[in-house]
Amino acid sequence: MLGVPHVHVGKQLDALEYWMGEIANRSEGTRTKYQEYFIKFCKWLGKTPDQLIEERKQDLKDDDQREQRKIESHLKGFIAYLEKEGMSVATQQVAYAAIRSFFEMHYQPLRMRKGDYPRGESLGSRVATKDDIRKIYEEAPTRIRALILFLKDTGLRVSDVIRLTYGDLAQGLEKDEKFIPLSIITKKNKIVAKTFVGPEAIQALQEYFVERRTGTRSVPPEDIASDHPLFRKRSPKVKAISRSGMSSTITFYAQKLGINSAFSAHSFRKFFQTQLEASGINSNWIDHMLGHRLINSRDSYSKPTCEQLKEAYMKSYPHLMVFKESNVEARINMLETQVAERDRIIESLVANGTTKATEMKSLQSKIEDVVKENSELKQRLNRTTLTEDQVQELLRRIEKLEKQAQE
Repeated sequence: MLGVPHVHVGKQLDALEYWMGEIANRSEGTRTKYQEYFIKFCKWLGKTPDQLIEERKQDLKDDDQREQRKIESHLKGFIAYLEKEGMSVATQQVAYAAIRSFFEMHYQPLRMRKGDYPRGESLGSRVATKDDIRKIYEEAPTRIRALILFLKDTGLRVSDVIRLTYGDLAQGLEKDEKFIPLSIITKKNKIVAKTFVGPEAIQALQEYFVERRTGTRSVPPEDIASDHPLFRKRSPKVKAISRSGMSSTITFYAQKLGINSAFSAHSFRKFFQTQLEASGINSNWIDHMLGHRLINSRDSYSKPTCEQLKEAYMKSYPHLMVFKESNVEARINMLETQVAERDRIIESLVANGTTKATEMKSLQSKIEDVVKENSELKQRLNRTTLTEDQVQELLRRIEKLEKQAQE
């Protein structure tokens, strides 16, 4: 066992051993890192794990709220110490999670504030921008276009994307759904990530699958089955692209186009989180989409339904769109889905004999949003490069939406 301050040696391992048993389901690497940084925290304070738990219990009984938050203040000081020592942001985040986990598992959760979590840009994980994504899209072939739009729309890790098959999306793609739900148990955390594929990625995927079925110079025509990989290698044999292959391909295009050297496949995941935060989605709901572990005991009670997550995602999708000004089709798809959802809610309310004022007020707000969006789309159509037939078709769909919104 790694060393801690030598106070009451016969007792000092109890709290530590209990904690290590509680996190036994984590990977060996995670447990090792958690233990390492928690013990550094103990040494920094000059206290044993048992002393910390006892002090926490006493602090919470104090009438002074500043005393109640003594450990929280110590944790912030420790993170500042790690930063001063030159530790990376990623290391600070692991230490932060480890210490919170220790108190959480002892039923003494820390009450951290929103700005306490260590943030910053580490090498290899700069946040992608919409300009970055557009640059790669314009330069890359169909397969890479589908990949980067899929990564930015879902926020999934590369390690999870390479495990997906066509069957995971087949039903939504074949039914031409506007937003496709996607649930996957993450390889890293073994937690379910409940995310979605939006219109931009869906369109790119459709084009990619047409190419696969048709074939190219290096890849013969493919009769795509449900167990075939969502993203495959460019080889005669159908085989999923590897994690390193996917990552290196994205890095190649980033370097080729002169994008920041810290750009990587993980940059899309950061883009996803950043854009959803900017849209105002509850941070716990974002964690559900990303497959993050909820540390705080209060957070663990946040259990949004798939329908709630989908509605939140749909509302926030304009923040994720990289072709916002020109992709009128995608915006109308989103509005059509919102109107259909509104109609479903109204039918449910009528069926249940419910006329709650708050629910009806919320529906009215949605209707007003749709009407406003339709007006903006009409103006935008005048600035987009579409054929006359395309413009007329989109206008017909907008008028239909307006009529539905007023019903």
